[in-house]
Amino acid sequence: MIALLFIPLLPFLIPLVYGNKFNNAAPVALILLFGIVCAGLSNIIEQSLLGHGKPLFGIAAKTAGIITILLAGGIGAHFWGLTGIAIGFTLSQFIVLIVFLFICVNFFHNARLTAFIPQHDDALFLFHKMINLIKKLSKK
Repeated sequence: MIALLFIPLLPFLIPLVYGNKFNNAAPVALILLFGIVCAGLSNIIEQSLLGHGKPLFGIAAKTAGIITILLAGGIGAHFWGLTGIAIGFTLSQFIVLIVFLFICVNFFHNARLTAFIPQHDDALFLFHKMINLIKKLSKK
């Protein structure tokens, strides 16, 4: 979720770090950022399922992602090039997350999809962690 904080900064950070030749990479990076968020959330669910002795659930979700990236990435590359591949990747990670959420709700019978929606307390926790990190970095 921290990656989402980079959305407004990414168009400025990429040229700053890599130079003006990479100005065109910012839109692709923005698309990939959403896929990275989905992949991170999927990983958390997958680790929980692995801890409960259910590795095959992860294989099912990842297989859905591979099929999606092959289809969407291939079609996207044909029509939109690199941007199409980024869209295919993000779509595949979203599909993996949806499959994991579906599996999770069915495996953990007391789980609700609303439990995966960030709440006010989550935002406060993240804010305080970022403030502490900034304080630590500024002391060095």
